[in-house]
Amino acid sequence: MNSRSTLIMALILLAAGLAYGIGELAKQNREAKEYAEKKVFSIDGDQVSRVVFAKKKSIIQMEKQDEVWIMTSPEKHLVKSWDLTNLIYTLTTLKKEEDIKDADPKEFGLKPPALMITLSDGEKEETLLAGKRNYNGLSVYVMKDGSGEIFTVSSIGLNDTEGKISAFTEKRMIAGEVSDAKKLTICNNGKKTVIESNAPDEWKFTEPFKKNADPEKVRLYIQSASNVQGSDIEAGSEPENPDSKFKSYIKIETDSGKTYAVYAMEKTSKGVKCARLPLSESLIISNEAYGNFFEIKPEKFEDSRILKIKADTASKAEMTIDGKKTVFEKKAKGWEAGGKKVCEGPIQAFLWEAEILSYEEHTKESGKKDGDFAIYDENGNKTASFSVESKDGITIISAGGEKYTVKDDKIIRLAKTAISDIDGCCHNH
Repeated sequence: MNSRSTLIMALILLAAGLAYGIGELAKQNREAKEYAEKKVFSIDGDQVSRVVFAKKKSIIQMEKQDEVWIMTSPEKHLVKSWDLTNLIYTLTTLKKEEDIKDADPKEFGLKPPALMITLSDGEKEETLLAGKRNYNGLSVYVMKDGSGEIFTVSSIGLNDTEGKISAFTEKRMIAGEVSDAKKLTICNNGKKTVIESNAPDEWKFTEPFKKNADPEKVRLYIQSASNVQGSDIEAGSEPENPDSKFKSYIKIETDSGKTYAVYAMEKTSKGVKCARLPLSESLIISNEAYGNFFEIKPEKFEDSRILKIKADTASKAEMTIDGKKTVFEKKAKGWEAGGKKVCEGPIQAFLWEAEILSYEEHTKESGKKDGDFAIYDENGNKTASFSVESKDGITIISAGGEKYTVKDDKIIRLAKTAISDIDGCCHNH
């Protein structure tokens, strides 16, 4: 093929590519236009700042204030933000199904409507009137306020709008998104425990002592406290200087600048009545929840891990058991010991156990030595050196000049399993 033919062929291919691209763009634009025309609400769900549900004589109004959803009518309550956000998404993605031509609104339950839904983004407001369901119950007859146009939408999208006030009321003791918590304060009858985070996975006590806290224990406490459900929720007035007024409270401060708190006010026959912030309301939590979260001792958060290692970044582990030393090294293609490839599972299980190895008590006791161990990081630095002893069925760990008792002898059992695997079938696979 000569150069002229090649050029012509290239131009043809280019033209074909351009035509295809233009066609695809036109198709996308057409589909976007069709979707926009079918959308019931033109407001973007992310921009909605006010929602109103009006049904017969009841009106529920919710507003977004400082990124927090609050019910402002008929009562003032915190709202289940996650549930409401999902509902707003469902409403703002509703699509028209079937147009009903020349219809009488009364015939389809739209005059008066069974339900009115209003969404606002602060600048624009749109209202949808909902009436009867169709013959199979899968669709609802609706009409945009002021348009006179009647059409159907999926009934699934409207199911959650028909709930009572209680369906929208936030019932959790700690009512907010606390995944970015940076400070936890627990005041138990005037005695404070304060734990702060200055870096990811690093929590430290600032009161009543200066120690490291276990990040996993702090995380589990905050997560569990956020799931405690209260009852008998009532609107209330914001207490002045609550930290000094109340002797028992829980307060969580976040990186995003939000503060969530619950203050114990009085004991009742149903449990403990508390004041909840950021919106001042009262709720009752069970006596069990009060005991678990308000009366917890600071020692429960102490970092009881003995070794400061990261299992996933370890590059070498030395094990000396019964006078015989075995060295495991992490190579480019996996773990090896004595020049033989070994399964990752057993050695990794040993390292993971070493990472979470936690003490029960300090001790001065000594026992029969079961093994000596050393672990190195990815840079070849020794990050842990310890020995395992046993006495009268108790396992003792010696590390950093201290001795600790641990729950069981799992660490030595996993070490022996890793060593025995070297001559097993794994390295032949």
